[in-house]
Amino acid sequence: MVIGRLRSGVTVLQAQSDLRTIATQLAKSYPATNSGWTVRVEPLLDGINGEFTPLYYRLVMGATLFVLLVVCANVANLQFARGIARRPEIAMRTALGAGRFRLIRQLLTENILLGLIGALGGILFGAFYLRMTLITMPERVARYMSGWSNISLNGRVLAFSIVLAVLAGIVAGFAPALQALRINLVDQLKSGSRTTTGSQGSRTLKNIFAVAQISLAVALVIGATLISKGMRTMLHLADAYEPARVLTFKVQLPESRYDTPQKRAAWYAASLQKLRQIPGVTHAEVTGSLPYSDTGWTQDCAIENRPVMPGKFQTAQRLPVSDGYFSAFHIGISEGRGFTQSDSLNSIPVAVVSRKFAAQYFPGEKPVGRRIRMGDANSHEPWLTIVGIAEDVHYSLWFPAIEPAVYIDAAQLPAPDATYAVLTNGAASGLAPAARKTLMALDPALPLDVLMSYEQFLNESLVGLKYVAVMLGIDAAFALALAAIGIFGVMANLVGERTREIGVRLAVGARREDVLSMILRRASVLTATGVGTGVVLAYGLAHMTANLLVGVRPHDPVVFTGITGMIALIAIGSSWIPARRAARIDPMVALHDE
Repeated sequence: MVIGRLRSGVTVLQAQSDLRTIATQLAKSYPATNSGWTVRVEPLLDGINGEFTPLYYRLVMGATLFVLLVVCANVANLQFARGIARRPEIAMRTALGAGRFRLIRQLLTENILLGLIGALGGILFGAFYLRMTLITMPERVARYMSGWSNISLNGRVLAFSIVLAVLAGIVAGFAPALQALRINLVDQLKSGSRTTTGSQGSRTLKNIFAVAQISLAVALVIGATLISKGMRTMLHLADAYEPARVLTFKVQLPESRYDTPQKRAAWYAASLQKLRQIPGVTHAEVTGSLPYSDTGWTQDCAIENRPVMPGKFQTAQRLPVSDGYFSAFHIGISEGRGFTQSDSLNSIPVAVVSRKFAAQYFPGEKPVGRRIRMGDANSHEPWLTIVGIAEDVHYSLWFPAIEPAVYIDAAQLPAPDATYAVLTNGAASGLAPAARKTLMALDPALPLDVLMSYEQFLNESLVGLKYVAVMLGIDAAFALALAAIGIFGVMANLVGERTREIGVRLAVGARREDVLSMILRRASVLTATGVGTGVVLAYGLAHMTANLLVGVRPHDPVVFTGITGMIALIAIGSSWIPARRAARIDPMVALHDE
């Protein structure tokens, strides 16, 4: 990895293009070492934030955009209804000389004011939510997030909110404003204060907005539910290891005092022996990475008498572990043996490889007895004799694919740093003081880093996804409520427009049950269209998310069936009140104006 500052005026894409050209030339000149290598240039901030921060940002912003579109559609439908009620006013203004542009400007100004008032409420809610986020974020996680302590509602956020409110007001009000001006001036003035029914165009637009609300709500609620369910699945991936009973911490041995393999091996032997003597402890082991911890080290790997072809890569996770690691974490040895007390600094270096390693690099062969070496072709690492094959273990929390793994005996090749895993019969948190005291007795100057239960470690690893799930849930709840209000508004407006028609139907003998059925049938058609469109959209979004998050199942029938059924019931239930009102219309009152 190389860090550099770009010259003024040079973009990241330009730098990447130039460096890839150089990489291509080097590959042609030195095919044995450079074939297959390329260059990727990225801003330093992206490297600090990690690859999942942009994903979280896009998920939240996408969900927020969905809610904003639902709000705009909802407000547009309300404005359609309001425009019909204001037709006598608009007709009178037009007759008195008001121009079309002036009327549109008036209607859009009213919408923009509504948007600004809504923005004020949103800013207040945002300030409250930001405060809660700052309070609840674990301190150990927050200190690794660049700029976290400086997060606030600054001037740019306020300006963006105001601009967004203005744009939302224009988007939500433009079509209703144009539709409100499409009136027959003579007929409207003749009718006086009575409103005429909306045109076919306005009814079509209202139906489109209602369907859009339902479809966006369906997609958002299904997406939020899948991610929340996936997050819960990820939290329980390590349940087989009983994470609440595992105390974990890291130790970095100072080079000044542990400068030889003998000293490091002696430390690990003494520390593990003392930790295993603590009452309640069943295992005390060291490892390079815990399952699902994403802290492993992937390294080149060479196989004796098998050169790697130019442009090809042969890598595996390097995992130095103590002899009881496989037993502690219930990792079976399918062939050969694991590590034993006889494997020491003075014996032949050995290794245990994972089943994935054996299948990938020794297809159709017996790897036990073969020799491998970690590192590139110029590595000074010793050759390791494979003595066993272990079952595959997920060491990544985020990626479903299992990497090939090479387990190295920590007593033979003691690393300067290691992760300890202390298993106990009770809660791991109660073991922390005793573990700290035990190791301080061996070396008072040696700090224990990230001392916590394995369960807490997994929870903190997923803290970003937890916040995303909560925010998506809030967005989904808003979208669902707005969709219900939207379908209610469309049906209520339909009943208001067709009051006289319904009165005529009842007067000539139609049953009230027929009127109720007619309104509910209309609502069912809109709901079915919206739900169907939303399911298709949600299916596509679920597949995109499933490629990024391990726990998301894009084909989850329970989520798709349950959510679509719930939203359909809510939409039909929202139209029940307008339908009942239509069925109770008094024909004499409805026809009174005629």
